Amino acid sequence: VTSVVDVSSRAGVQEVTCDTSVNHLPGALLYGTQHPVTAFDAEGGPIGVADEGVPTAIAGVLMQPGDLLGENSQLPPLRAGALLAFGLAGAYTSVRATTFNGRPLPAEAWLGADAEIVVTRPRRTARELSHDELT
Repeated sequence: VTSVVDVSSRAGVQEVTCDTSVNHLPGALLYGTQHPVTAFDAEGGPIGVADEGVPTAIAGVLMQPGDLLGENSQLPPLRAGALLAFGLAGAYTSVRATTFNGRPLPAEAWLGADAEIVVTRPRRTARELSHDELT
């Protein structure tokens, strides 16, 4: 799950920038994986339905040409603060993720059978990340 930080439109395509990148979801860059994406409002409620989607390109924050997390997604109109959940990330997504360009790894959570969410790895801060570099 990531947050939307910017939304623009060009040639009828909604262009979304989110607070993650291909270094956290590397299948998109390495294999051209198109993960199913579900949109939620800032409080976690679903936004729109599949029939109301518009063509959407999803980019990460690395400012690199290959930082595309979804080129052909159909999502409802979004605005900054919305949340995007990428499905079918797979078991190896976490171990392939990197801190390239100073981007801390995302938090990880476990969803129990009773819908209890347990954070198994909190997101590190930029300060914690740089501490490892300087010591």
